[in-house]
Amino acid sequence: MLSQMRKRVKIVMFIVAASFIAGFLLSEVWQMLRFRTRGRQSYWEKGIYGKVGKRIITREEYQNTLDYFTYKYLKEKKVRELSEEEKENLHNQVWQYLISEKVWAPVLAQEKIKVTDAEIYEIMKANPPPELLENPELKDSLGKFDQEKYLQVLANPQNRPYFMVYARELFDMLPKEKLRIDITNLYRVTSGEIQDNLTKENTKIKATYLYFSPRVIKEQYTPTEKEITEYYEKHKKEFAIPEMRRLKYVFFQRKITAEDSLDAFRQIEDIYSQTKTALGGKEDFASLIKDFSDNPTETLATWFAKNSFDTTTRRILDSLPIGGISRPFLNNEGWQIVNLQERKKDSLLMRRILVRVKMTQTTTAAVLDSINKFLERAKNENFDTLATEFGLAVRETRVVKGRPVNFPVYSTSQLKDFAFRAKRFELSEPMRGSGGYYIFRLEGVDKAGYQPLDRIKSMIEWRVKREKEKEKIKVLAEAAYKKLFAGKTLAEIAQEDSTIEIHSESFPSFTYAKGAKGAEFAGALYALKPKETSGVVTTDWGSFIIHCDERIEVSNKTQEDIARERQQAIANRIFTEVFKTPEVFDYRNVYLY
Repeated sequence: MLSQMRKRVKIVMFIVAASFIAGFLLSEVWQMLRFRTRGRQSYWEKGIYGKVGKRIITREEYQNTLDYFTYKYLKEKKVRELSEEEKENLHNQVWQYLISEKVWAPVLAQEKIKVTDAEIYEIMKANPPPELLENPELKDSLGKFDQEKYLQVLANPQNRPYFMVYARELFDMLPKEKLRIDITNLYRVTSGEIQDNLTKENTKIKATYLYFSPRVIKEQYTPTEKEITEYYEKHKKEFAIPEMRRLKYVFFQRKITAEDSLDAFRQIEDIYSQTKTALGGKEDFASLIKDFSDNPTETLATWFAKNSFDTTTRRILDSLPIGGISRPFLNNEGWQIVNLQERKKDSLLMRRILVRVKMTQTTTAAVLDSINKFLERAKNENFDTLATEFGLAVRETRVVKGRPVNFPVYSTSQLKDFAFRAKRFELSEPMRGSGGYYIFRLEGVDKAGYQPLDRIKSMIEWRVKREKEKEKIKVLAEAAYKKLFAGKTLAEIAQEDSTIEIHSESFPSFTYAKGAKGAEFAGALYALKPKETSGVVTTDWGSFIIHCDERIEVSNKTQEDIARERQQAIANRIFTEVFKTPEVFDYRNVYLY
């Protein structure tokens, strides 16, 4: 049963070492190895690919994880080999995965959260992989998924390699899910919390309020020079300029060339010559797929909807007779040779030989050779002039001390290290980014200091003006509040001064009020009983006097909703604090990926 599943696994299995297949799942992959510092060896030479805080990422675990990710990708995509872009993406996925593992590992170890083989197997028995749920061989006569058939497949030793990826995913997920549940259950919501929040969320309030905006100030305030200077000196730390390193850089792009396209065309032409032999009966088209195609597992004919093809492909397929084999043609997937098996009104049953247009090793080598030539000449020649000769644009960037590096290289730690270690006009080693390599040169250093007052004077003036206006607005609102004790209504106060706004509004819940008017407003509003009036409520954008017209009970949420939300909010805050990612250092060699 499921022989095609096993065949598919065998075809891509060559990329994984036997030791990985035998021991990856059960070995302690994340065990840290200790290295002694030997002279001035680089971390790379010592077998350390990176650090997350104080926890290291070793060559062994990086390679094991890359093997696993590669195996999984080839299995899912059903391709023969990876393109350069796919390799690059996998390296980045591996890196992010290992960073996550290093953040999780100490917490899981401290909480002694473990997963047993028995647990994993029970989960696998109860939850088949999604791709098998629709497998025709695992359905009964009524077309429903047959659990018994699935259990037989799961128990068959021949299928163990296939289920390895699924088991690995469960090994990754289950400890984290256990911890999430533990943290969520750690906090017990009290009956008082539930009742208080239930009252707020299930109460609709109709209110009338006065709003005192900056419009109520009759004379606009203009800060004095003295006030501006005093504010600047008092808040000088806010205007600090950290040390910065100014860099120039060029980018060497890795892209598919005309030679790569020609290489793919030659491959498909060679394969097409083999199809003539196949037509003569000496070879089978399925064998050609397995031997030469980039989709080696798709040996069986598959139905394709006609509208999934572009116009040119549809025209080629429409001209093919049943059983016919097309000449090679190019579409967005690559070069193809199609063997048409059956035709319906809206779909086609066919097999394909596919050769993707990929960047070749020759192209990659040419890019690296160009980089090396540039670096060698740039030691003695003008950087800008040399870049022009190589057809490269020279751009600039800055790295700021004490701040995250915001630049699209994969290893921002390498860029930061270079920026603060290098001497002026020193060249960096190549640094990898999406689609190519960056070369940097240190142009200069801007020492730490403060922004001069004349540059930020207008901003400080606005801040001082805003603070003074906020105080004046509050004073005017408090004067209006006193009028309430003299017997005047909110409407009468608003009538006396057209700059004071009066509003009537319904607030369906505390959460809505908080989102609409802010926490101060919502807190004061929901503390009021019907016919009560608040004192002056001051916010960043003005002051309010709020009158509760009516409180109405509604049914927005249940006690269970409140308890679950409160529990989840606390758990999220704990997770945020516990799982802060420390500083990450990337020591991978740029030519690795």
